[in-house]
Amino acid sequence: MKNNWHLDEGLRLVRQHRNGSGWFFWIAGLSLVNIIMAIINGSWGFVFGLGTAEIIYYVAQELSYQLGSFVLTAGIALSLLLMGIFVALGFGSRKGKNLCFILGFILYALDAILLVVLGDYMGALFHLYPLYCIFKGLQANKYLIVMASEAEKHHKLNEEGGSDGEAAEEDNLTEVQKNFRKEMQSLHRDMH
Repeated sequence: MKNNWHLDEGLRLVRQHRNGSGWFFWIAGLSLVNIIMAIINGSWGFVFGLGTAEIIYYVAQELSYQLGSFVLTAGIALSLLLMGIFVALGFGSRKGKNLCFILGFILYALDAILLVVLGDYMGALFHLYPLYCIFKGLQANKYLIVMASEAEKHHKLNEEGGSDGEAAEEDNLTEVQKNFRKEMQSLHRDMH
């Protein structure tokens, strides 16, 4: 019964971790769509995108009327760089890097604060759900690091000639449990 609890809890944490890290990709992707919509003068956008990227674009667009089109190009490039940072944070957090979760959370929270300062309360409010998911992803990541470390220790004990009871326990694991154990070991290797 203990193994099933660990399996269920581990799978829940893996889903929570992936959901939290997945938001970095969503934020970057939706921001890209918002910039494209701004470029083509579209009348809609996504509230989960980066307000900062849009602000950079619109400021650059206004300045380009006076200073030339290179300012607009630089604004678009800066917005794309910001989106690229979120993609990198997504990959880093998927690999179990707590720092990526923390930096992404801070950057997105600052984006929400900027929206509040500019009076876009609804946009800032919609930032709260991804921030919550990123925070929960960070929490799950911390637990997964511990679980992966424990799984690695258990695996090393078995490789060093653990008891027959441990070998029998390994044989009784379901395919899902074996895959989960491999996932934990892989996560542990990625983190080191």
